[in-house]
Amino acid sequence: MLFLVLGLLLFLGTHSMRISGDALREQLIQGVGPARFKAIYSVVSLLGFALLVYGFGIARDAPVVLWTPPPAMKHLAYGNPPVFHRS
Repeated sequence: MLFLVLGLLLFLGTHSMRISGDALREQLIQGVGPARFKAIYSVVSLLGFALLVYGFGIARDAPVVLWTPPPAMKHLAYGNPPVFHRS
């Protein structure tokens, strides 16, 4: 689960830089240059995506049950609505 969370943080963190840290992004681009910034951005994004995929594979092998539906609501949780007939 650790790899999955780290991958999400890296991948979504780099992609949200445009939304929340526009000034920081501009400083980084001016500091290292546009080509080097794009290269670093791409490597960090790919690393985050690779960690996300690897972490998903590990988390899928050992699932953690976070929530179990109540017995009367299992049909809703699993997408099988009951059939009601009119008489």
